[in-house]
Amino acid sequence: MTTGPAPQTYSMGAGCSRSASVSLTDGRSRYSVPTEPVQMNRKDAESLMEDAEAGDFLLYEDLDTRKIWLVVRTEECARHYRIFERNGIYSINRQPFGYVDSIVIYFRKHPLNDVFLKNQVEIPPTKRNRKSRELSLRIEEDHDTESPNGNGNCIILNSPKPPRHERHRGENMIENSV
Repeated sequence: MTTGPAPQTYSMGAGCSRSASVSLTDGRSRYSVPTEPVQMNRKDAESLMEDAEAGDFLLYEDLDTRKIWLVVRTEECARHYRIFERNGIYSINRQPFGYVDSIVIYFRKHPLNDVFLKNQVEIPPTKRNRKSRELSLRIEEDHDTESPNGNGNCIILNSPKPPRHERHRGENMIENSV
């Protein structure tokens, strides 16, 4: 028996969606799957998985490498699976999917190395997306900064230029006096 080359076409994973999250019903309850991975480093992802149960998972984008990962808790440890993206197609273990959420939906019904995905781990609010993370970091950095004109609750940038309205008024005064 001879084997030929691998087929050139692949079927896409189930459950393709363009929404911010996908609501699923398993007959007893509804749950949402985020379509965008949270941004954190591998160490933070593993710390979130420490107390998780087998089948719990997390989609994250590594802050250091900018690569997308699916981390799944097994009975023994947390396993990280790289999600590749090329031309808008995502793949994991060479299985292509149209969207990131399709990966989660598929592996809820089919085992990923003998583990079915069950629940997404609880994600702290500061890790939910890039904007919230950047805002939290900026707030932490500026929290201890007190300005000479305020009490530290308002961020005042130290700039050699005066605010726009004062500069504008000053320029008009100079032009009128010449």
